[in-house]
Amino acid sequence: MMTMRHLLLSLLLASAAAEPAAAQASTLSVRIENVSKTEGTLHLCLWQASTDYPDCDAGEPLKRGALPAVEGALFEFDGIAPGRYAISAYHDRDKDGRLDTNFVGAPSEPVGFSNGARIRFGPPKFEQAAFEWPSATPLVIQLTK
Repeated sequence: MMTMRHLLLSLLLASAAAEPAAAQASTLSVRIENVSKTEGTLHLCLWQASTDYPDCDAGEPLKRGALPAVEGALFEFDGIAPGRYAISAYHDRDKDGRLDTNFVGAPSEPVGFSNGARIRFGPPKFEQAAFEWPSATPLVIQLTK
């Protein structure tokens, strides 16, 4: 009987050791720069796939958040597992809860993207803004109009 217990215990320990360690989720911090006015709210969206990227208003990001508009504002996304992500952000100056656009659909409020991606004849693609998390490089988004 003791031999059977030892055998079962050995098998259990061996199977647990063979499984890969679970990826550790951590807090992803993002600093927002070039906030020219303190009126309004900064909106950030964290994306894990290109579907709907970068439209925070109409899309379904992995996570979203908002904070008061101040230069150097720091936002934290909690519980982020290692992987490939992109962030889109905008400064909702008039606090209407959406990104305002002009008659051709270009943003009329400041916007920014991770990885320094820029608007060029349309919003940047997910791959242009994508980064690997965790990263040794601090995440900074520069707002542009």
